[in-house]
Amino acid sequence: MRIAAHYYNLPTGHKLRLIIVLTVSVALLLASAAVLTYDQIASRIEMRSELEVLAEIVGSNSTAALTFGDERAAEDVLAGLKAKRHISSAVIDSADGRLFASYGAKPKALVAPLAGRAYGSWFEAGRLIAYKGIELRRQNIGSVYLESDTLELRARFTRFGCVTLVILLGAAALALGLSFRLQRVVSVPIAHLAEVAKAVSDRRNYSVRATKRADDDLGQLVDTFNGMLSEIEFRDAALLGRLNELNRAQAELVHAKDAAEEANRAKSVFLATMSHELRTPLNAIIGYSQMLTEDYIGPEQEEVRHDLEKIERSGHNLLGIINDILDLSKIESGREAVKAETFDVAPVLEDICGTLQPMARQQGNVLEIDCPEHARLVYADLAKFRQSVLNLVNNACKFTENGRVTVAVDRRHSPDGEWTEVHVSDTGIGIGAQDLSKLFRPFSQVDGSCTRKYNGTGLGLAISRKFCRMMGGDITVESEPGRGARFTIRLPAGRTIAGLPASAP
Repeated sequence: MRIAAHYYNLPTGHKLRLIIVLTVSVALLLASAAVLTYDQIASRIEMRSELEVLAEIVGSNSTAALTFGDERAAEDVLAGLKAKRHISSAVIDSADGRLFASYGAKPKALVAPLAGRAYGSWFEAGRLIAYKGIELRRQNIGSVYLESDTLELRARFTRFGCVTLVILLGAAALALGLSFRLQRVVSVPIAHLAEVAKAVSDRRNYSVRATKRADDDLGQLVDTFNGMLSEIEFRDAALLGRLNELNRAQAELVHAKDAAEEANRAKSVFLATMSHELRTPLNAIIGYSQMLTEDYIGPEQEEVRHDLEKIERSGHNLLGIINDILDLSKIESGREAVKAETFDVAPVLEDICGTLQPMARQQGNVLEIDCPEHARLVYADLAKFRQSVLNLVNNACKFTENGRVTVAVDRRHSPDGEWTEVHVSDTGIGIGAQDLSKLFRPFSQVDGSCTRKYNGTGLGLAISRKFCRMMGGDITVESEPGRGARFTIRLPAGRTIAGLPASAP
């Protein structure tokens, strides 16, 4: 944990260098291990093959000696093995298992264990053994036993390992050197952008600008940041000018009001544009974290995998916040349209609850649906209806622990028409009466501690209410602290929404 905490606190440049060096080192280490393993297997196969051939040669040269019982000739054949320093022992025995000729130490002790042993070659206790039959006219007249040490095999492994280690260290040093230069492409623009942002925050000077170094994703981020500063600078100057004009003449009040509304629309358009521009580098971060997790991280790097998964989860959370800001800016700028249709609400609710079931289960909650047959058909904008219900059920699951969350649908008749109602009830922490008015304000929650504990932005309920009002309905809430909450979506059940003509179902 201390290592992970220290890693999180490292500067971006150090993190990038560490990632590059570790990635290169692990890749080279795995490749070196594979090459070493392959070399050892190939060397053992080659060594066995050579010893089997040597045993075959010795057996062929001993055929005449065994046939005529010439033990001295067989001894001379084995004496030729002195040139092979790795041969420690050799034995030729007759067909009846009698020791016929030997070379090296303890020849008699080598014959007895071979009785009934199948011919072949094998590694045993740090040595290589070859045991071959000697035949004459397809009849067995004896056998040859050769024993070789594996010193050369171990020496080859040691030499190869040392060379591989030197190459690995050299490659790691080269990767470290290259990372010092390559990481600057990413870390320097980020550090510069952070310095400019801090200067703006400390001095409230919106005339400063970040320097663009390239036309990549970071360059686009710098352009967006500079555009934001320009918009803020322009807004501040415009507001100051309008304030002076208001002091000079009350007659210009209407003009100032119109200008302020135009500035607000420009802000919404700017937010929408900025949200689009932020998606590109954010999707790149998510994509690269997924790519590193899938292609370069092995089972032995679980800590790095967890870090990359945290990056990916944080990226998705930030992407969700950006999408909420984009939805809100579209609504405020008047670019969000209602597309009404008739649909069966039951599968929609099942899909929503299925999506949130893991979250509910993690909180120890029971998630229920009550959708009677007479209320299943709903006429609304499906996407906006689904998002509104999803936000309410998500909040209910988030603010409830070891309780119950219920989604119920009903059809109501009233003097002003027929209405479809969706009730989302929970047994969670509840909301005080003094805080109910804050619920549907953008970027607002009932308590600052909720933001820290439940990671909320305060946009979900605001967007949901705006969607429902666009469809001719509304969202209401009933709650008491400690006794849960009950949110109600109320939409007209007729075939006309918000003054728009109904389309064919």
